[in-house]
Amino acid sequence: MNKKKMYLYLGIGVGSIALIVIIVIVVMMVFGSKSVSYSTIESRMVTAAKNYYKKNSSNLPTEEGGQITVDIATLTASGDLKAVSEMVDKGVTCNGNVVVTKTGDGYQYTAYLDCGDNYHTQAFYEKLIDNNVISEFGDGLYELNGGYVYKGETPNNYVKFADHLFRIVKINPDHSILAVFSQSASEKISDDVEWDRHYNSATNSLGINEYSQSSIRKTLSDLYTSDFFTDEDLTKLIPFDLCVGPRSKGDNVNDGSIECQTKVENQYIGLLPFYDYVNASLDTNCSSFNNSLSCTNYNYLNNYSKKWWLLTPATSKSNLVYQVSGSILEEEANDEASPRFTVTFGNYVVYDSGTGTKTDPYIVK
Repeated sequence: MNKKKMYLYLGIGVGSIALIVIIVIVVMMVFGSKSVSYSTIESRMVTAAKNYYKKNSSNLPTEEGGQITVDIATLTASGDLKAVSEMVDKGVTCNGNVVVTKTGDGYQYTAYLDCGDNYHTQAFYEKLIDNNVISEFGDGLYELNGGYVYKGETPNNYVKFADHLFRIVKINPDHSILAVFSQSASEKISDDVEWDRHYNSATNSLGINEYSQSSIRKTLSDLYTSDFFTDEDLTKLIPFDLCVGPRSKGDNVNDGSIECQTKVENQYIGLLPFYDYVNASLDTNCSSFNNSLSCTNYNYLNNYSKKWWLLTPATSKSNLVYQVSGSILEEEANDEASPRFTVTFGNYVVYDSGTGTKTDPYIVK
């Protein structure tokens, strides 16, 4: 056989094999597995719900925090969603819905998909509880005041949000989640600010420890309306009441009843009250200002490189506010410290990934 014929036959053989491979791939695409990822289905459910409510906008909730639910069957019947049975493998049965929540000027669309043992969407608060054996000792999540709080020196309670790290402080009884900023500096956040700089006639000095009229409230309000949070970030946050009541050095009740005698309602950003700082410590001697050094023990909130303001005023003078700097101090309101702020995630927020460590923080969808 001459070389020309050999190359011809070799070319025909290679071409035939390539053609067979292409045919096999096409057949597999057409007749093979029809499933797509569950996260893709969730995304399609959200898109379908948005399209559905464009046509039915009068049904959307109008009050802050209001919710409405549309199920998969409705979205499929309306033509906005392909039948889920056509997107999963044979034998897999799924149901689910999309919850629409009024948040600020917009709406948060959250898809919940349940495919039995194969997959189910998990709310963030559910993941936190499932991921933490409820503790009796040591770092972790503890039942307290009708909800759950993180205690200890190094609990796995980091969450990355708005491209920054936060520490999850507690899960509230309604399953919303309070988190506190956990990076010592940001180009978008003032390193040190006064709690208040107004003239106080009672003490003939600068600083009044009334949060509702304070300088730091204005600082936080400006941060909230800045570009620190994206529009998508804001849909995950809900308003919450700030407990701003004053506290004496000897008060040792830490269920919020002291601070919550006075509230500033429906705030999207705030500071941490005294009792939440105390409740993060595992030291049983930590209960009040008078034993505040004990509160520095086994307390992740104390692991912060800057001094920072608490939300709580002192009762001893009208210009004094509690501050964390190694331990809890009474400081004049016109002193400067970090505005280590808090936010609250809605109970509808969904877990995406992460284990809660500093290097692998929780991520929410």
